Amino acid sequence: MMKSEQVVKTLSNVVRGTTPKKHHLSLIVVLTIIYFVGIVVSIWFYPNQTYSPLNNFISDMGGIATNPEVYWVFNTTVILIGILTIPHFIYLYRRFVLINEWLTRLMLISGILGCFGFVCVGLIPEDFKAPHDISALVAFGGFTSAALFTMLIFLIIKSQWISPRKFWILYGPLCITYPLIFIMPNLTSLVSSLSLDLRWFAWPIWEWTFMGSLTYWIIGVAIITPDRTWARAYLEKPKINHPLQGSSHRSYFVFLRRHYIGNTPLESGQ
Repeated sequence: MMKSEQVVKTLSNVVRGTTPKKHHLSLIVVLTIIYFVGIVVSIWFYPNQTYSPLNNFISDMGGIATNPEVYWVFNTTVILIGILTIPHFIYLYRRFVLINEWLTRLMLISGILGCFGFVCVGLIPEDFKAPHDISALVAFGGFTSAALFTMLIFLIIKSQWISPRKFWILYGPLCITYPLIFIMPNLTSLVSSLSLDLRWFAWPIWEWTFMGSLTYWIIGVAIITPDRTWARAYLEKPKINHPLQGSSHRSYFVFLRRHYIGNTPLESGQ
């Protein structure tokens, strides 16, 4: 196979979520670099370099009025991230689907919905407040729901993939920041008389904190997810109607791996 054909095949597998883990992690690295570079450039060229997570919302980097020179950099970055993150949730779907089909479908739908909202955040700058705010709500809500459904899947399989320690390392930041994003801004009136920097109780810093937690989760779940469908615990009750169901567990497990991961045709009786 020619090198160009191999590249096309690899990219096709990445998009369909059937790629090996090392290629999927490469996608995650690319996403991280794109997002980091986009944010750095947007902050660096912000008017008078006055951007601060304590004072500014994330979307201020993409506002035409607030960041007139490079607003397009941030918005383009967000659109790319939204599109390129879709294969990540397809990848997770293919590895979780045998554990709990409904939770996995809900995770996939929520994740893609979050990606759609993220794309809309880039297409609709904060200058158009109402539709932009709705897009941001869809993005945050979609990704948060996907994280929740994935967490429930991990609880179902218990320690077969992830130890309790790793579980809390992965989900600890989200479990902490999610309630705080609602609690802290509502404490402003209570602490206003104290000698405290009230910016730490305002929405911008907690929006940044929660976004950081979601980014951390997306990267972390890609790292800890195995490179194959976890099916051994479910082989006693096969869910796919295939002639190999009546054969040995080993043969059927090979079929499951090829069907869900490698997308390699397998004829009956092989």
